[in-house]
Amino acid sequence: MSISVDHAKMVDDVSLRSLLDNITEPAVIAAMDGEILNYNRQFYSKVPKVITKDNIQQIFCLTSTVYDTENILEVATIATKRTGLFPVKLKLELDSCGVQKSVPGYISALRYKESGLPAAMLVQLDEHLLKITSRLKEMQKAELNHARKARIASLKATTDELTGLKNRRFLNTFLEYQWHSTKRSSEDAVIVLFDIDHFKKINDVYGHDSGDMALRVFASCLEGEARAADIVGRWGGEEFMVILSNCTEDEAALFLSRAMKKLRDSVVKTSGETLRMTASAGYCSLSTALSPEDAIAKADKALYKAKSNGRDQFIKYT
Repeated sequence: MSISVDHAKMVDDVSLRSLLDNITEPAVIAAMDGEILNYNRQFYSKVPKVITKDNIQQIFCLTSTVYDTENILEVATIATKRTGLFPVKLKLELDSCGVQKSVPGYISALRYKESGLPAAMLVQLDEHLLKITSRLKEMQKAELNHARKARIASLKATTDELTGLKNRRFLNTFLEYQWHSTKRSSEDAVIVLFDIDHFKKINDVYGHDSGDMALRVFASCLEGEARAADIVGRWGGEEFMVILSNCTEDEAALFLSRAMKKLRDSVVKTSGETLRMTASAGYCSLSTALSPEDAIAKADKALYKAKSNGRDQFIKYT
């Protein structure tokens, strides 16, 4: 790049090329008014657009306003008031797609030998820190991707694929936690087991696609009436479980009344027909159970009684 006559005089005592050849990191030299005087091949490899730029401000701006400015010339002026390297964070285009990146760098003043006055500025990119920063970002990105995949895997491992509810594996784990929690506090909890009435008939008459839709509609009914702290899950087949946290048996009866009504009012649209369904349920409080398994057994006995008594009802274990 050609150097103007005035600037050539100004830096006459400084061998720009020799100086740049001895710098192993990307570096560019500019006059104090910003005119680019020269750069080394390392800088060109990082910022190939430098060949078309006249002023350093067309390449750099600051990413920090610590010095109340994003103007690199103003910061360069500050740098001339001290000796050595002046650390800065710069923003520039590092690739052909035009994306700007923040990189660490240094500004230092090139001075006249005799007067010591600033003749030009030297801007260096810290290649070592740049590589470390880039590597850290890659590691952070990889870690985030790994964490995201782990969350997805964990979610899949505890979620019923058809309904989106918690699966049996999760329900067993949470029930055990809830049972122990109930024993340690004065707050009770209730376990409810549901069974969709005559579900086999739905599959046989309307087909398995309609059966799957019925399961999703039922799941939606339960979720719609449950609280945020309650756990709703698919126990298996057409059976569902709800664990009502911090709940009494009387409060559970109110939940069941709402859920049963919502289910009766819901419809499943099949090919050319509208299907309605009901369910039976049995429930018991965890405080009356000897173990999580005992709670399930008691709720299941109450459910069996509800089905034996004509279905479309809920019964408490006694």
